[in-house]
Order: sequence, then C-alpha cells, then structure tokens
Amino acid sequence: MNRRRFLFYVGILGILIQIPLNACKRALKRMNYEFNDKEYLSLLSILDHILPEGINSPGAMNSNAGYHIKNIIEDSSISDSKKRTIKNGIRWVEDSAGRHYSSSFNEITKEEKEKVLREIESFRKGKRFLSLSMAYTFEALLGDPVYGINENEKGWKWLGLIAGSPRPTAETKYLNS
Repeated sequence: MNRRRFLFYVGILGILIQIPLNACKRALKRMNYEFNDKEYLSLLSILDHILPEGINSPGAMNSNAGYHIKNIIEDSSISDSKKRTIKNGIRWVEDSAGRHYSSSFNEITKEEKEKVLREIESFRKGKRFLSLSMAYTFEALLGDPVYGINENEKGWKWLGLIAGSPRPTAETKYLNS
C-alpha cells in the first residue's frame, strides 16, 4: 500500500467515524419536554374528559393527574419516547380541535371533545397517547399522597383500599423531590 492510498483510507475512516458520533450526540442531547401554560391547560382538559369526577368517585382533576404527568415529563428516568408521546398527543388534540371546531380543546363542548378524542383514538399513535394518559391518571388516582397526588386518599377510599406499610415519607419517596 502506498502512502497516498493509506492517507485516503485514513481520511475515509475519519469521516465514517464522525457519522455515528454525531448521531449519538443528537440522541444523547436531552430535549426540553416541559409544558407551556397552553399545553398544561389542554392536558388538564383532556384528563378531565377521560376521567371526570363522578357523584361518588374522584376524577383526574382532584387526583392531581395533571401535576403527576407534569412531574413525569420532568423526570430524567422516563423515556423520551413516552415524553414525546404525551407532548405530541396534546399538540395533536389541539390541532384536531382547531381544525374541526376552530377553537381550543378547552373551549369546545363535551360532545365535541369526545369526537376529537375518538378521532385521535383511531390512530395507533393516538391510542398510545390516550393509553399513557389514562395509565398516568390511574397512577395519580391510586398513588401515595406523599407525591402530591391522590389528595386526601380519595382514590383509596373510593375503592375501599388500605395503604400498604411502610408508606414512603418525604425523605424516602422516589426521587426525593
């Protein structure tokens, strides 16, 4: 192998090494998934529609499901895929409400909200968004109040559940935040 060919191959190798390194840098770069005010209001409206408060049952609002999902979005141990699903789902719901009713999801009627969510549900990614939203809502409904959810143990009382022992304390809870 002559010197010229050697330098050519070394140059090609240098370029090829950069491609995966740049891809890794982009993958490792953390996205900001925090909600702005409009997104958070939309999320609260979506959750309230998914699990409204009943006469004898708590709903998403008084179990602090929105607060719970906000904390999940900010938790570095939760996958970016789940965070993107939530953020994109909220955006999708808002876009659909705007397209069909020229209004924000928060401002349309209960029947119109149902139509928007049923449309979203008809797509695989929409089902994933709604499924995640419901799962996190049930976590908020049944989680320990030390996390700022399940206020006054309403979810436990509704289902007649007794808290496990030992319960987490402010010092021992997950992420201690």
